Amino acid sequence: MASSFYGAKQEPQYLHKSLFDVLAEKAHICWASGVPPFTCKSTHPGGIPMHRLAVTIAAFAVTLLLTGCSDEGAVTMPDVVGKSLEVALSDVERAGINDEVEVLGGGMFGVLDESNWTVCNQEPENGTEISSAPRLTVDRTCASAVVPSEEPSEEPAPEPEEPEPEAEAEAEAEAEAEAEAEQSQPAKLDEINAAQYLAYAWEDRMIYGGTVHWIADRFTTANGDGTYTFKIGATLKNEYGTEYHGTIEGDVGGTNDAPVIIDSIMYTDSGEIIDY
Repeated sequence: MASSFYGAKQEPQYLHKSLFDVLAEKAHICWASGVPPFTCKSTHPGGIPMHRLAVTIAAFAVTLLLTGCSDEGAVTMPDVVGKSLEVALSDVERAGINDEVEVLGGGMFGVLDESNWTVCNQEPENGTEISSAPRLTVDRTCASAVVPSEEPSEEPAPEPEEPEPEAEAEAEAEAEAEAEAEQSQPAKLDEINAAQYLAYAWEDRMIYGGTVHWIADRFTTANGDGTYTFKIGATLKNEYGTEYHGTIEGDVGGTNDAPVIIDSIMYTDSGEIIDY
């Protein structure tokens, strides 16, 4: 004989029946005999009162319900925006999401190195229960992935302010003064004017005539202070008309309008030195 609930003994024929079958069978017998079900006992020895059997079945049903609710909690999406794709995929996997993640972006050739791409958007959002495969949008930098709004700006662009007449007149006067100042400044000395001035000055000193070859026979050094150092070939004549050659060395400064010979000496082929 097998034991039943509360220590009562039942016949072996009840062992293969469910509690709900036993309850239904007992209720049928009680109604047939005219006895209220919750005070009725079964007809076999050691029968269980109907109300005790109902309580037992209800407790069993609650136990099954709680057991069914004891499954693991729903899987939710982690926050992966701003992380590298490599780290984001690892976080998704650790969160218990087994679906394949859909990755959008990656340029022309797709994602070749997951560590080189940043997650700029995720679907679903952080903390949302997963119902389908997650979707991640990636880019090199998230700033370039932001799509500008196509809606026109509510505030119109400010119109450029017109300058006041007095300020405009002052600006024009300042510009004119600067232009006049530039024009009034003497022109900077250039090499040609400096060499020509030195040559003509020496030709004026050759009382018996001569020529300074400042175009064809000239060596020039431009100095940092705006002056020039020259070595120029020359042909001289003495009082008898005899020609002899020499080299003029000299420094010239000043401006184009007022050049100045700073220092100059002529060395003749005969060994004579003539100071300017």
